[in-house]
Amino acid sequence: MYDLKSRRLTIAAIEYRGKVYTNAVVTVATVVSGGGTGFTGYAYAVSSAAGLVAQFMVGLDGQLSALAKPTVTIPNSSPQSLAADATGSYVYVADSNSGAIYQYRVGANGALLPLT
Repeated sequence: MYDLKSRRLTIAAIEYRGKVYTNAVVTVATVVSGGGTGFTGYAYAVSSAAGLVAQFMVGLDGQLSALAKPTVTIPNSSPQSLAADATGSYVYVADSNSGAIYQYRVGANGALLPLT
């Protein structure tokens, strides 16, 4: 749930490939620049246990809905944190396994698109 007043996001669990990861969400960044009819923007959360970034649309009431592609997987990784740039156009994910920072562009539908 996304609290529109405090701009705080709460996620209890992420399900990926039939397994539910609780307490796996380490850091969340919200990107509110993509608002449109019926929603206010997008939210992203990392799961270090699953090695993924979960992608959500934030409804006008703060409810989260998974995007059509609900996750971006980062093979052999342990993403620990993420951040969005000030424009909400890019998201950066830090991996504690390799020390790499993965860079993504926020697509028109909110999906993260890897930069090469």
